Amino acid sequence: MGENGGVASNHIRVELDTEIDPLIGGVSVAGKVYKKDSGAMVHMRYLGSYAVLYVMDGGGWYEDERGYRSKVSKGDVLIIHPDVGHRYGPAPGQHWHELYLVFQGPIFDLWRDAGYLKSGLWKGESQVMEEWGKELEEYLKMYAMNQAHLVSALQLMIAKLSSITYSGTKKIRRDHWSTLAMKQLAGSDRDLHEIAGELGMSYEHFRKSFKKEVGLSPLQYRNKQLAIRAYHLIVGSEDSVKEIARKLGFYDDAYFSKFFKKYYGVAPNEVRSM
Repeated sequence: MGENGGVASNHIRVELDTEIDPLIGGVSVAGKVYKKDSGAMVHMRYLGSYAVLYVMDGGGWYEDERGYRSKVSKGDVLIIHPDVGHRYGPAPGQHWHELYLVFQGPIFDLWRDAGYLKSGLWKGESQVMEEWGKELEEYLKMYAMNQAHLVSALQLMIAKLSSITYSGTKKIRRDHWSTLAMKQLAGSDRDLHEIAGELGMSYEHFRKSFKKEVGLSPLQYRNKQLAIRAYHLIVGSEDSVKEIARKLGFYDDAYFSKFFKKYYGVAPNEVRSM
């Protein structure tokens, strides 16, 4: 991450040698960088992976190809998407000190689709963000662990981040009806035709419009949200897989296992044993 703003020095970089599961994903690189503005123009780049960056000290700016530009301050977090051109760095004549993680894989694509991994700048109350940054620094010491533990820990960090921050970059505008629909689909098992009716649409019009707006059909979107909820209950609770299946409305254990494996490539019990 050191090439994206001015001159980087004191770069501590850890290449993780644990194998990344292509069906789930993993963390590839982590490190700390001290950056100082060089006065040179920084070009947009595509990272090709996801990244989360925490600014420990100093400040600067962030800009991406969507035309969004934001001031970056101590305690802020940047989330980078693999396919979004971006650039960032210290303000003229200044510096910043960052922690970063680079990660990739289908599990993080699901998080992105669900809206929990939005690219851009994230801000929060200074003391809370400082505590989160300390947790991230502790995470950097976990590089010797296997990828399953790294991925689980990173997801918990991202989940916590989404609960303590707000977007510091201008959000992409989405029609009001689709935002309401996404909330309904993610938070309930209501009939899809009923949701369409409340939005004043026929089901077929709702299905086509939602897919055009979001990229997934209403049913596909709901199932992705359900898979994400299942994963977090499996890695974050002591409930049995059977109890989790019942909580999510599955009464056939074999079907629940098949459903889960479709999204994560492994059965629920295998996640527990990693």
